[in-house]
Amino acid sequence: GVGHNSILFMIEAQARYITQCLSWLDSGDLDAVEVRPEVQDGYNRAIDKSFQRTVWQDSEASMTSRTWYMHPEGRNTAIWPSFTASYWLSTRRAHRKDFVMTVREATTLPAKTNASHRRAA
Repeated sequence: GVGHNSILFMIEAQARYITQCLSWLDSGDLDAVEVRPEVQDGYNRAIDKSFQRTVWQDSEASMTSRTWYMHPEGRNTAIWPSFTASYWLSTRRAHRKDFVMTVREATTLPAKTNASHRRAA
């Protein structure tokens, strides 16, 4: 979410990003697309660092928002800490290198017979 701009803009950016990932699955060659753990961890560290300079993370300045935005363990998981344009830029293109791709195993289909194409005599 955002505390200062349109959530619709953020949702549209998310939907576009997800659609890119789903298009990889639509090719038919993959069974799964998952974010690499090290990419997810790096992203979370960057977000947490960005929050350090906001009122949403400062415990003294945000006592009232603490109950709204903060997870019980003290981590903000409900709001984007920067400009919506930076979110749009970061989700503009999904990069294959950031994901683990599970390749679909080849399956053998039964051979088609011509029986269905024969005319009754």
